[in-house]
Amino acid sequence: FAEKTTMLNDVEGKMISLYPFPKAQKVKSLGLQWELDAEDLDLSSRIGIRNRALQHVVCIEYQSGELLIFQSHN
Repeated sequence: FAEKTTMLNDVEGKMISLYPFPKAQKVKSLGLQWELDAEDLDLSSRIGIRNRALQHVVCIEYQSGELLIFQSHN
């Protein structure tokens, strides 16, 4: 699982997906095409898949729960 604050380096243009497992609360992101601002993600209703990194460094933070972060390698 991801740390409560995760920095992804050298990801500009890559696909970033966030999967709550099963929930992640107060998720924030910086550097993604579709930013999250203290939003709750839930595996049964809302996940954050197929987002795109717009910056070289992306920051993902969440307050509680568990979160998996995947990035494309293209």
